[in-house]
Amino acid sequence: RGPFCESADVEDDAYDDGKATIRTINDLIRLKDKQEPFFLACGFWRPHLPFNVPKKYWDMYEREEIPLADNRFRPMNLPKEVQGSKEIFSYACVDNTDDEDFQRKAKHGYYAAVSYVDAQIGKILNALDSLGLADNTIVMFFGDHGWHLGEHNFWGKHSLMERATHVPLIVRAPGMKK
Repeated sequence: RGPFCESADVEDDAYDDGKATIRTINDLIRLKDKQEPFFLACGFWRPHLPFNVPKKYWDMYEREEIPLADNRFRPMNLPKEVQGSKEIFSYACVDNTDDEDFQRKAKHGYYAAVSYVDAQIGKILNALDSLGLADNTIVMFFGDHGWHLGEHNFWGKHSLMERATHVPLIVRAPGMKK
């Protein structure tokens, strides 16, 4: 595998999630013209590893200002069988996750990846509005896991620690109160 992160100076659709956004918007246009109910799902890869997203999303954050996890050590009496994900070590440019420069770079990449996918979701929501579909469309957003960003010195999603088990769920439905 290549590096665990990348910040190429490219447009959003240079990466798969940007391409998925375009396909989804085109599907919305096609489905709207059918004038009948539809179900449409769109899956995004980010913020999974590798954190490869356009440079403009990296530029939204100052790496030196990104805080490190305040609990970077294993909890007392945690059984040795409880381990963090080793997935990040399968990518290039990862040797020492204890290094503060690595930690800031990894969190920077994660933040950029979240901002990138957030922008893609925003484009789809804007398309729903502009196509006149927002008033009769239910939108559900959910993730499949949380992610450790140095907490307990874990980097990744595969653990039974609380942070990895928390997932986002957002529902936007016509007439639903916030």
